[in-house]
Amino acid sequence: MRTILNRTMPFLLAALLTFCLAACGKDKTTEEPAAPETGRGSWMREGNFQDENDNLLAVVYGKVDYETGWYVICMFDEDTYAGLVRVEKKKLSGTIPGEEAGEITVELTEEGEDGVKLTVEGGEEYHFTPMRGIPEITVHIDIDGVGKVNYAESDQLIEFDDYPYEYTVIELDEPATYVLSAQETDPEWKFVKWTRNDEDLTTEKTFIVDLTEDEVFVAVFEYVPEE
Repeated sequence: MRTILNRTMPFLLAALLTFCLAACGKDKTTEEPAAPETGRGSWMREGNFQDENDNLLAVVYGKVDYETGWYVICMFDEDTYAGLVRVEKKKLSGTIPGEEAGEITVELTEEGEDGVKLTVEGGEEYHFTPMRGIPEITVHIDIDGVGKVNYAESDQLIEFDDYPYEYTVIELDEPATYVLSAQETDPEWKFVKWTRNDEDLTTEKTFIVDLTEDEVFVAVFEYVPEE
């Protein structure tokens, strides 16, 4: 199983994780009495979720300040919303404030075997599925210069027209064999070589490699002006 992430995704995941940990563990120790617990109710789907557009959702049960209950954290592009919501039967709902933008009113319902549908007041719907755990192997594929890179599992063809990248990441749950390929996109930038963890690897544009541990591959292109 693999996932393609862009440069911004690690920062989004870190922010989401930080907020989740705060929601689960923050507890002020003062004399002020805590508010009554809202209870878990019948809502069962807790954890981190992601939709096809890389929007992120966290649903956690915990305590922040003096309020215990279900907290929802939504990350849409650059907007983050987080707050305590109500639980009623198999549904969560409430109005949650934004970090920089205004507030939104949301309703969460179960979808499929393990997904969550989030409906924003006004009609927008988002369909989330659980995020998988931390990958065993993370492989970064980058470019030095101007060009494109791509990859595929060893038994598949690489289609540059469909998925060209200037930077990408392969995440694997177990070792696997992949094909990596570089493509020239500018006549004045010539492919020179691939490096692997800052060491020269091959001068072939396309090669097969066993991915067994965290690594960084870079396709190097050299500027050669036309005469």
